[in-house]
Amino acid sequence: MNAVPVWFHVAFAVTLVPFQLDLAMPVGGAAESGVDDASAASQQAVETPDSTAFDHVGALVVGDAFDERSRASRPWVNAGVNQETGCFHVTGGDLPDGLAMMVMDGRIARFEVGPPNRGADVRPPFGLHPGMARAAVEEAMPVDVRVSQHQYGGEGDVYIDWLVPGGRYGVRAEITNDKVDAVFWGDGDAIQLIEGCS
Repeated sequence: MNAVPVWFHVAFAVTLVPFQLDLAMPVGGAAESGVDDASAASQQAVETPDSTAFDHVGALVVGDAFDERSRASRPWVNAGVNQETGCFHVTGGDLPDGLAMMVMDGRIARFEVGPPNRGADVRPPFGLHPGMARAAVEEAMPVDVRVSQHQYGGEGDVYIDWLVPGGRYGVRAEITNDKVDAVFWGDGDAIQLIEGCS
């Protein structure tokens, strides 16, 4: 029996139509849009439906000027300004309960959940939250995370960081005793400040 030809007749027409099956074609139209697999994967991770945006919470946007005297749904609570760095943390205001915000040089720098701010109404990116097991964190975050030793922790205590491509924004999970102690997200540099405003 002869092998099946790669040419076939369409609707009994005389014209022959070439038929080619490209098994390497990616599913989902990535090739048509010009987006490579790595970029598509990163974009998909950033846009996970149950994830909070990396650059804002509600109308509070990283990089925007902040004045605690501005009108808000309730008073802002300032934890105290570091006079050397001009940095401070606030809660209340237009932030959801349990969430803190760092302000540096008069601009919003990052958001954070952790001691003493736990049980926030907003879930950080990738669904991270205090008390989450390290294994669950590693499964939830993209594969290209950076793991570094915790500055003050013991063996196995680490920081797990992921930066949005370009590095402008990111998220950090602080792991102690194999569980998330705190989560920081916002400016890619600010999330890595170990001493906070100190």
